[in-house]
Amino acid sequence: MLRASEYVLAFAVLAASLVACGTPTDGPGNSEAPSPSHSSQVFGKDTELLSYGGNSIIVRSSPDPNTAQVDALVEGTLRAEEYGCLVVVNEETNARSAIKFPYGSSLSEQGVKLPGGQYLGIDQSFSVGGGSRDMEAVLPQDLVEKCRLSGIQEIFVINPE
Repeated sequence: MLRASEYVLAFAVLAASLVACGTPTDGPGNSEAPSPSHSSQVFGKDTELLSYGGNSIIVRSSPDPNTAQVDALVEGTLRAEEYGCLVVVNEETNARSAIKFPYGSSLSEQGVKLPGGQYLGIDQSFSVGGGSRDMEAVLPQDLVEKCRLSGIQEIFVINPE
């Protein structure tokens, strides 16, 4: 008859051998899907294109203490364009506008987190403080071409907080 300490020892050996076997992660059908990578590209003196997965956002590349808050409201639905850059769509008119996020915004496959903590989901309606500007005055032409935003006249710039 086995004593209690022998049962404990036998259980510990069995558990250790099961852990050591593990689950194979290499081989057919067992590899993990590659995770999306983050990348960024600077355009002009204060604009950056952040990319993650298949999406990209336009952000300020540095904080600007002289930036005045705009008292307008930016409303619409965040959409991924065919080439990955996110735009805001007015659901009533179906008009598309480019959107520039504040410094410190981060991008995931599901949306954008603003520096103040607000989360804007792709294909979801949102409302944030900001204002519209003429796109030519805000974005360098090479970025407009990269995101294929030609034909869009307006860009919404979201307030930093």
